[in-house]
Amino acid sequence: MSLLDLRSRSASLARWHGRAFGALLAAKALEGVVLGRARVFAGEGFAPNGLLHAPGLGVYLAVVVCQVGGALALWPRRGPPALLRGLVVLGAVATTVDTLVAAQNNRLLLTIMAWLVALGPRPSADRDTYWHLDAIRWQVAIVYATAGLQKLYPGYLAGDALSHLGQMPHAVLGLALPFGDGHLAAVAAWLVVATEILLPVALFAGGRGTRVGIGVAVAMHLAMTLALPDVWSFSATMLISLLAFVPESGSRASGPGPVAISAGR
Repeated sequence: MSLLDLRSRSASLARWHGRAFGALLAAKALEGVVLGRARVFAGEGFAPNGLLHAPGLGVYLAVVVCQVGGALALWPRRGPPALLRGLVVLGAVATTVDTLVAAQNNRLLLTIMAWLVALGPRPSADRDTYWHLDAIRWQVAIVYATAGLQKLYPGYLAGDALSHLGQMPHAVLGLALPFGDGHLAAVAAWLVVATEILLPVALFAGGRGTRVGIGVAVAMHLAMTLALPDVWSFSATMLISLLAFVPESGSRASGPGPVAISAGR
């Protein structure tokens, strides 16, 4: 299988993926406003921990406006193509600046997805391939595989990380405290590692394997969000990205493998 092989998809799936991502981008921007992210851009409270010095409130206002504008541009079915594309690209640029000012893993993933959506083709009835959705599938697989592999060390497998889950400031104690039991935490740790490593295999399996993989991934992210609401945007990014794996009935995309695109297409 070539990495350049593309799956056939409907315009409606590509459109709803873009709209869902746009809603997430707008929600993340508004969350920053509510939580006082402007103070980070102003250099108050605590210094930015990213690659840029505090750029000021004016830049933060532009970032929020561009992110919300890019999010809204993903919703219309029709409109000036150049304008809509430009707004989405500006949203991706703003998300990049937001990440560089105060870098976090969830914001880095959001930035990668923002650029894939911004550069990918807009949904159209006469198009049945969307390369950015195939790239998103590989990005999802990389996230799961690397997350599982980096946990393969004795401390995590013994349940140390999960046993301290209840001490995290944003943990929902009723859901996190059971992992205070060392044996339960160790079993859960092994399950997490096995799930994350095997998910890429299931998601790319096609047919029933893909459906099972999607179901397991959805359950995992919902449980993660319930136990640690602070990571909601990471889970939301991954859940929206799972749309790229959804098999569509009546489409070549529902088959076990990708659709090869000839050089003349």
